[in-house]
Amino acid sequence: MMFLQSRLNMKLDVLRPGWDQLQEEGIVNAEGARLFRSDGSSLLDAAGQFGVNAIGFGRKDIADVIAETIWKRSHLSPTLQCPERIALAEVLKQKWLHPNLDRVHFVNSGSEANEAAIRLARHYHYLRGKRTKWKIISREYSYHGTTMGALSMTTNAFRRKGLEPYLAEMPVVPSCYCAEGESENSVNKALDALRATIESHGADSIAAMIVEPIGASSSGATASPPEYWQEVEELCRQHDILLISDEVVTGFGRTGSRMGYDQAGFVPDIISMAKGLTGGYGALGAVSGRGEIFEVLEAGGLPLFYHTLGGNPPACAAAFENLKVIEEENLLDRVDDMGSRLGELLRPLRFQKGVKDVRGVGMLWAVEVEPLPGLDIKPSALIVKKGIEKGVFYWPGGVSEDHNIICFAPPFTVSEEDLIRMVVVLEDVISELYL
Repeated sequence: MMFLQSRLNMKLDVLRPGWDQLQEEGIVNAEGARLFRSDGSSLLDAAGQFGVNAIGFGRKDIADVIAETIWKRSHLSPTLQCPERIALAEVLKQKWLHPNLDRVHFVNSGSEANEAAIRLARHYHYLRGKRTKWKIISREYSYHGTTMGALSMTTNAFRRKGLEPYLAEMPVVPSCYCAEGESENSVNKALDALRATIESHGADSIAAMIVEPIGASSSGATASPPEYWQEVEELCRQHDILLISDEVVTGFGRTGSRMGYDQAGFVPDIISMAKGLTGGYGALGAVSGRGEIFEVLEAGGLPLFYHTLGGNPPACAAAFENLKVIEEENLLDRVDDMGSRLGELLRPLRFQKGVKDVRGVGMLWAVEVEPLPGLDIKPSALIVKKGIEKGVFYWPGGVSEDHNIICFAPPFTVSEEDLIRMVVVLEDVISELYL
């Protein structure tokens, strides 16, 4: 054991310089799927900057559109309309969202979008006279943002730490990740738990259920079968519970479909969006929902409140151009092709020492690794540090000390050569760590 601890301490000493140097020097340039440091060295961005980067860095045509918009309309109150907001809302409704989702409200981030979603749900029931309906059901291993309302629906203990007095206690049900050969059993267990939760809390106290259609970094690219989602949707309809789809990571092609709910096979009442909406070319989020929900709020004098910079015109212009690039360059097809290739490269890691599972869909994949005893740092954090030393930036995840996830969410434009490099480096790092 003393030898093990000595070896681990040595690894920590070796790994610290890579991360510390990156923090001190920062990133001075980025292009495609690469981040450049001040000394000219580069990092492959396997994380896609945490699922944001969809079309690659360095798109000058988008930068030009942003600059032109800033010149004309750097900022306008969200109470005013402008061409950029109108154009973006229309393209979302016409090309990206289910026909039922016919209203769009812009905010600044994914956390704000989820905050707006739960306010929509609460006020919708409140104004219909169902004032006891306020609770939001969330699922284990979920993450919905850093604002207090979003954190109340998040089961990540580290992100909630110290803030518990401010957070509402919301009902939590098991997620439904089905390992091979366990589909029916896992689905039945998850659905039984959901029914029991609705019964124990009372449907008259539950306003909505919020889900990630495919889990992101907190759970590690976990997907549920269509029969699970069909029954969840039916249970929500039956009990007048609004179904909120958190599309902050899974929206705009990340999973190979336009939205994650398309991939999963259900139709939500409300969705939240961010990340891939602008691809990182602007700070923007949005919430969309059935027109009836918005109409109830407006008729009752409680429309969604706005944030001062919500729907910033240059950010809306960036989003419009970003979505145009995805369409014109057929990047959804590329996500299918390159996502399949990424899966082929990653799956053999299942047989490597220290690896618990490999799973994913589209351009969202995860490798879950075993805990290592005696460490004063999570193995996933060690992998990220060592990856930086070897020239690859990974996305760490998980919700506890013994839940270690490395996520892949590279740009849709990434080359096969770069994908191979990302996987080879991860294989090397895991081999070094789990001797």
